[in-house]
Amino acid sequence: MTAPLRRRTRILAACAAAAAGALLLTGCQGSPGAAATVGDTTISEQQLADDVDQLTSDPNSGAAQDSSAVTSLLGRLITVALVDQLAAQHGVAATDGEIAAQLGAYEQQAGSKDAVYQVFAQQGVPASQVPSMLRLSVLATKLGPVLKPEGTSDEQTQAIVDAITALSDEVGVQVNPRWGAWDAKTLNLGPAPDDLSTVPSGA
Repeated sequence: MTAPLRRRTRILAACAAAAAGALLLTGCQGSPGAAATVGDTTISEQQLADDVDQLTSDPNSGAAQDSSAVTSLLGRLITVALVDQLAAQHGVAATDGEIAAQLGAYEQQAGSKDAVYQVFAQQGVPASQVPSMLRLSVLATKLGPVLKPEGTSDEQTQAIVDAITALSDEVGVQVNPRWGAWDAKTLNLGPAPDDLSTVPSGA
């Protein structure tokens, strides 16, 4: 569990939070059982419930089974969906080999695959979302130079966030209101009102 890996997972989490915060979030009017829709992509209540259960049952995460865990996980799922769609628009893809290589790089830093998953859990990422975060990392590495060829690393990261913001307006992001509301001050998916928020159950 090394400092570089911790910094990298925090960067990924920050990128996800910033991008999710830049979204225009509205009440979900999409298909029944949807926690959110991102264009044609549906994030189901069941998927969200499974992720919450997995994270809160992981002793490494320290996450409580409450609305804050739901908000964080759903924001990340929305961001991953947007990055996948942005990458597709620009003809950028992450191969299985590249994803495996990214995991291998993390394993070298952390010492083992289990240690990598432990670090992700400590950052609020359940095991089920780790492959998506590895893919997001590969895609972000490729998208930066495409969107801002002559830019610095920071400029390329900002270009990605800007592009995700524009894409969210283009495709439309709808969120079930009980899972949060847009907070313009924090640029994030804010907590749901107490009278609406109930932690989803896979039961």
